[in-house]
Amino acid sequence: MFNNLTLKGKFLALESVSLGMFLAMTIFALVEINDLVQDEKTNVLRLEQDIAVMGDIGSMNIAFLKQVKLAKDVWIRGSDAAKLNKYRGEFIEQQELFETHHVQALNGLKKLAESHPEFNGFVSKLDTLSEQHKTLSAKYLAQINAHHGDTVKSDAAVAGLDRELSQQVKELRDNFVKFVADKSAEKMVLAEEDFQQRRNLVIVWVLVSLMLSAFLATTAIGSVFKQLGGEPAEVA
Repeated sequence: MFNNLTLKGKFLALESVSLGMFLAMTIFALVEINDLVQDEKTNVLRLEQDIAVMGDIGSMNIAFLKQVKLAKDVWIRGSDAAKLNKYRGEFIEQQELFETHHVQALNGLKKLAESHPEFNGFVSKLDTLSEQHKTLSAKYLAQINAHHGDTVKSDAAVAGLDRELSQQVKELRDNFVKFVADKSAEKMVLAEEDFQQRRNLVIVWVLVSLMLSAFLATTAIGSVFKQLGGEPAEVA
C-alpha cells in the first residue's frame, strides 16, 4: 500500500507518522508528569498528617508531665487556699490540654487509617491511653482537693502513679515515629522501582519510535529511488 502512494503522499505519510509519534510521546509525558505531581501532593499531605500526629502525641506527654509537676507544687507550696486553687486551676488546664491533643491525634490517625489500615493499632492504643489518663487525673485531682498541708501524705497517696502512663505515651510516640520511618523507607523503595519502570517504558517507546521512523524513512527513500528510475508519470 505504501509503495502505491505518490512521492508527495509518501513524504506526507512519513511526516504524519513522525508527528503522531511526537504527539503520543508528548501526551504520555504530560500524563506521567501529572501522575508524579499527584503522588507528590499525596506524599506531602501524608507527611503533614504524620508530623501533626507526632506533635500531638508529644504534646500529650508534656501536658501530663506538667500535671504531675503541678500536683507536686501543691504538695510543696499549696499550704494556703490561694496557692492551692492556682495550682489546681493550672492542673485542670493541662488535663484539658491533654484531651485536646488526644482528640487531634485521634482524628489524624483515623484519616491516615482510611488509606493505611496499619494505623488502626495506634488508634486503639491512643483510646486506651486517654482512659488511663482520665483515671489518673481523677486520682491526682482528688488528692489535690484533699490536701491540707501534709506533703508526705499527699505525695505517698499518688506515688508512682504517673510512671506507667508516662512510659506508655513515650512508647506510643517512639513506636509511631519508627513506624512512619519504616513506611517512608518502603515508599522510597517503591518510588525507585516506579521510576525505573517509567524510565524503561520511555526508553522502549523512544526505541520503537526511532525504529518505526527509520523503517518508514528507509522504505520511503527506497520507493523514491524506484519512482525516479521509472516512468515520468509515476514520479508526478
